[in-house]
Amino acid sequence: AGGINAEYGVLDYKIRELKKQIEPRENDIKAMKDQIQEMDTELERYNKNNTALDLKIEESKQKLKANKEEMAVQRQKVHDMEAELKRFRTDVCKCVQFIQDTQKLKTKIVELNKKYDQSEQAV
Repeated sequence: AGGINAEYGVLDYKIRELKKQIEPRENDIKAMKDQIQEMDTELERYNKNNTALDLKIEESKQKLKANKEEMAVQRQKVHDMEAELKRFRTDVCKCVQFIQDTQKLKTKIVELNKKYDQSEQAV
């Protein structure tokens, strides 16, 4: 009976020693799991932020594209208006040659008025 108790004591001692070795490792494992969870949460937050930033970038690109298209339209309008103004100036200069002939000058000015009447044109 003494031999069994001695063996039991040795086994009990070994079990306690193994538990002492296991406990710090379990604590390390728990700490690492907590750290991994925190990192997963942080990664998820970064992914959400990146997605939001990607959406903002895409939205900005679309606005920029729309602005470029609108600017092209406005430039074309300016170009067309400058060309119209140049034609008008040329026509006015042609009228000046009739400065001495008031009747012909009046006729040319009426023609100009009809030609350049803004109510007739959509600018």
